[in-house]
Amino acid sequence: MRVTVTIMCLFLVFSGVIVADVYAATDAIDVQWWPEAQVVHVGSQVDLQLYLVPNVPVTWPISALDVIVLHSKDGTGTPYLTYQGFHTTDAPYEWFASGLPSTSPDGINVDKYDGEFIYTAFAEPGEPAYVPPSGLLVSTFQFLAQTVVADSSIITPATYGSRCKTAVWDGTLPNKNVVGLRGSAKVMVVPQDVQIASSVAESKSFEEETQVAFVGAVVTRSFDNFFYIEDQNRAGGIRVNFIGEAPAEGNIPMVWGVIRVVDGERVIDDASVSAGGSGNIPGSLAMNCTAPFVGLNPQGLLVTLSGRADSVSGASEFFLNDGSPNPVRVELHGFGAPPNQSFVSVTGVLGADSYGPVLRVRHASNVIVAQ
Repeated sequence: MRVTVTIMCLFLVFSGVIVADVYAATDAIDVQWWPEAQVVHVGSQVDLQLYLVPNVPVTWPISALDVIVLHSKDGTGTPYLTYQGFHTTDAPYEWFASGLPSTSPDGINVDKYDGEFIYTAFAEPGEPAYVPPSGLLVSTFQFLAQTVVADSSIITPATYGSRCKTAVWDGTLPNKNVVGLRGSAKVMVVPQDVQIASSVAESKSFEEETQVAFVGAVVTRSFDNFFYIEDQNRAGGIRVNFIGEAPAEGNIPMVWGVIRVVDGERVIDDASVSAGGSGNIPGSLAMNCTAPFVGLNPQGLLVTLSGRADSVSGASEFFLNDGSPNPVRVELHGFGAPPNQSFVSVTGVLGADSYGPVLRVRHASNVIVAQ
């Protein structure tokens, strides 16, 4: 929970832009890494952009920043990502001075390739840099993806040792640290022969037994040992089979697995999964009971079907019939069937098994019985 202490607030307006001149907040500027998650091939370059973003809707002056950067290591202490350098090519400020100072506190920069360093940047003397509400790109850091790994993290801790700390220094109040939330990023590094897809829809186009990896799709429903992810534009959805705790619904994980067809359903099998940031679950597609059997294949998508329930009280599945030639079987996870012959609207993910199409429903609230 963020706590902000405000002593005094004074805003100045220059050319129509609201600028925070004095705002004694303890956590005004968040430190973020963009992109928050990415999948790359081993041996390739990884670009990570360091951003400052105000958590109040104003443009904020800063004089300097110190950002601690730690990235994951293997069992021998070797980083999965090797630091290569940084540049400010796309940044609005070149900075009066910036880099990894060799005289850093607690010796964190003695070996800048060991997975631990602190980055420092100074604005021009007497001329603060301004962080707009949309965020300020500070620098782009470059790494080499040295080792295949399903989950490599880059984090920004508050402190390192006894003297090193992450700080964003206010441009108006001397020695005022206004750093807020400290973000992180994740990188999945896969072998060269793995296909990195831009979407679920693309991943489903690959032949069986193709290894595929991607990030960007959102988890729509999670079950015991599998979950479904869907492109946020609803272009495609797919089941992911893996061993472990499924990522939460609304999560955007990194996924790496093998394309297979299991009981008539195209899936990503034997997957490695790393939970990522959060996103909005796409709204369900309304369709009739014929759609799962003909035309474009909606397997893997979150859908809503309506019709009469052909059910047995308390059963874990029932058939849904809207008058179409083929009723759709509905599979319930953790709750019982609605009353027989009741009219229901059901939202779930459309999959398949050896008997044909099946609508998998995770939440009792997704079965709405008409009154």
